[in-house]
Amino acid sequence: MQKVRPFLCTLLASATSSRAFAFDASPSLPIAGAYFPFWLICAFGGIVSAVLVRVVLIRTGIDDTIPFRLFVYVALAAAIALGFARLFYGR
Repeated sequence: MQKVRPFLCTLLASATSSRAFAFDASPSLPIAGAYFPFWLICAFGGIVSAVLVRVVLIRTGIDDTIPFRLFVYVALAAAIALGFARLFYGR
């Protein structure tokens, strides 16, 4: 365990100091004269998409067999939101 700790600290320090997390411009979009962060729009799209997937799964009867439904649908919404962010905004 003692050998793993320095490795994790080095990995964390290099990941947080890299340019991978830096943006060149503000990550916001002008909508109706106001600036909204793009992640808010992606999160809304992910939630709506996860609700639509849940409706489809309920109608097909698969929803009853899913364990830990809350965690599954939250993870699905997050995955869809991250997919939207990567697809539409490249971030």
